Amino acid sequence: MCVITISHERHPTSEEIEKMGSANPDGIGILWSNKKSKTNEWVKGLTTKQAINFYKKNSDILPVGSTISHYRLASVGRGHDKTLNHPFVIDEHATNKLKGLTKKSLLVHNGHLSEWSNLMLTVTRTPKGSFS
Repeated sequence: MCVITISHERHPTSEEIEKMGSANPDGIGILWSNKKSKTNEWVKGLTTKQAINFYKKNSDILPVGSTISHYRLASVGRGHDKTLNHPFVIDEHATNKLKGLTKKSLLVHNGHLSEWSNLMLTVTRTPKGSFS
């Protein structure tokens, strides 16, 4: 099952990222709140090595207390599809880019909706791109 971390007092160590990434090898997403611009920012589809380097190179912009990471283990959908990594922008277009910033909320979760196909019948507009 996927792993979600919240950096309350510190960011995950390289060893912790390595352990979580090897158990959940289908991609890593990192999201954070930028207090200065009042935006939520993200990058996703990272390998374990890329996530370790991202934390090292960007520790000054990743605020402790509002940085979350998600380690994906594909249970549904295509494991190789980086756009299925979390986070997801909560908007009317189901924006699904590998990096960006938004004033909208971002979503990470564990698990899946078992009745998603029935739920999709109630959606008035089907999102573009990959979804699982």
